[in-house]
Amino acid sequence: MKKNIIIVFIMVLLLIVDNSILPFLSIRGYYPSLLLVFTIFIALLSEKNEAVLFGVSSGILQDIYFNGIMGINGISNLLICLLSYYVGRSIFKEKYVMPTLTCLILSLIKGCIVFLIGMAVGMKVQYKNIFVVALYNYVIALATYKLIYKLYIVKSEKNYWKY
Repeated sequence: MKKNIIIVFIMVLLLIVDNSILPFLSIRGYYPSLLLVFTIFIALLSEKNEAVLFGVSSGILQDIYFNGIMGINGISNLLICLLSYYVGRSIFKEKYVMPTLTCLILSLIKGCIVFLIGMAVGMKVQYKNIFVVALYNYVIALATYKLIYKLYIVKSEKNYWKY
């Protein structure tokens, strides 16, 4: 329970960084989503119920901040985190190649989900953003996966091996 509260707190901090600092570090107006990368990795490493919790939590946080349709990020992050959980069950999480490629693919899928829902309800969504942001997320994923993995797994293993 304590771990989940800490993760949700980190998500709130990443949302703040995503929307206050990263726009100043953008390249041609594009910047990554630290919150999405973190959420994908945590869902990849966690159990199914936690993946759902973190997906919905991060999506609701994004929906609260962004104008538009309430629930679009909640639904898309839920689906992305479920996919991340299922992928995480079948890959070697100790290596960084597959988890980071998973982050790239899931970032593309999330962009497509948001694009399709946005188009269905008449929102103006640029498809070019999907590819650039996914690549940017991939770069961030390459730089952060080992840290997130160590923080998440080491804490879990310490509790597991207590006598």
